[in-house]
Amino acid sequence: MNLDTALTVAQLISIVVLLPAGAFRAWRKIDERLTEQDSRLIRIESQFHRNGGSTLRDQNDRMERDLAKLTGRFDQHIEEGRE
Repeated sequence: MNLDTALTVAQLISIVVLLPAGAFRAWRKIDERLTEQDSRLIRIESQFHRNGGSTLRDQNDRMERDLAKLTGRFDQHIEEGRE
């Protein structure tokens, strides 16, 4: 085996070892990132369910009820002003 052949074998071995190691490292990084995003999405999703007052959905429902009451009062006030 001459020097060129040994160098070629060494390069092939390094490719066979380093390429999967790099791919595994990239996969781990992507997996960590997706896990973090998944947990964030779960927290956001939980805000769209009613739970008795503290979610965005509950706050939106309260604002809709208050707006309906105010709209009714405003309409009543306008009707009384016309009479």
